[in-house]
Amino acid sequence: RAAIDTGAPPAEVLANWSGCYVNEGRPDQAIALTDAALKADPFNDLAHWHRGLALLEKEKWEEGWVGYDKHLRSKGQIGRNYWFDGQTPGWMGDPDQTVVVHGEQGLGDEIMFGAMLKEMEAVCKKVIFHPNPRLEPIFKRSFPNIDVYGGHEKEGANWQGRYKIDAQVPMGSLGQWFRKSNADFPNHGGYLQADPVMRAKFRKALDAIGPKPKIGLAWMGGVKGTQMMYRSMPLQALAPLIALDADFFSIQYTQGAGVETQQVSSTLGKTVYHWQEAINDLDMLFALIAELDLIITVPQTAYHQAGALNKPCWVLTPYRVDWRLGPYPDRTWERWYPGAVTLYRQQKDNDWDSVISNVRE
Repeated sequence: RAAIDTGAPPAEVLANWSGCYVNEGRPDQAIALTDAALKADPFNDLAHWHRGLALLEKEKWEEGWVGYDKHLRSKGQIGRNYWFDGQTPGWMGDPDQTVVVHGEQGLGDEIMFGAMLKEMEAVCKKVIFHPNPRLEPIFKRSFPNIDVYGGHEKEGANWQGRYKIDAQVPMGSLGQWFRKSNADFPNHGGYLQADPVMRAKFRKALDAIGPKPKIGLAWMGGVKGTQMMYRSMPLQALAPLIALDADFFSIQYTQGAGVETQQVSSTLGKTVYHWQEAINDLDMLFALIAELDLIITVPQTAYHQAGALNKPCWVLTPYRVDWRLGPYPDRTWERWYPGAVTLYRQQKDNDWDSVISNVRE
């Protein structure tokens, strides 16, 4: 308000202000501000982005993807070029083309949006997938008809000359063609396949520990700019679960997680297993998750891994959620991984105790 009164550009201020409501899980207020921002400046990228996120949170899919896609295709976000001469155009849904689908944002997003690659295959002459390099082996295994090249580089110079590439598209933009309504979210039963050799190795190790249920735990998610404070807790907070008659395994990827599991194991007098080798290798972590009986996690990559593997997963869900989990306090199921992921939601900020109590029960 003070910025507007001092003559700052209204669209810029309103767009930034809307982002506060996006982060608060209040999409209606965010939409009102973005509408005002776009009235002042129809080309304001941040307003389109925040409006898209708010509409997706409300499951207004077709309209929401418009703002999401505008942001990804904006000059500052175009990111990837696969032509030696000129800029690769963005894919606009045209059939029978050779298209590079490239990752955007985090590992969890690439895993979640990866469900749409099957539909992409049915439309295109050839699909080439350019994900985060850590995801390359699992997508190669899971989509044998798609050529997968992991890498962060903006140009796939080491392989692009093998193809006559027609277009490129950020994988988050696929939603505007393949997730237009709730009916477009299939009960896929899992679309990623963990390495069978690694799975056998973990199966042997898990069986050697004993016959109790084997449960994976992850307790921290995000970074400072992605609501880490709302979706993280110390492992010690999960003590009521760890006390149950089951074996627990850390699948937490953050630095220091191994030390934290040692400290909690000592405090509780019960081992929480942390196999750092699996944490360091994402494909190995997929295999471990595939062999566990249940995953209990805050919103972070682990829930996307479990959902894509169709592994039962319970998500300890904060009161303020991002668009993927929706603003519906009574919802217990997750749209992108139906049948696999169950949500246990806070009813007020930072109330992990009641969530953990419900999960324990």
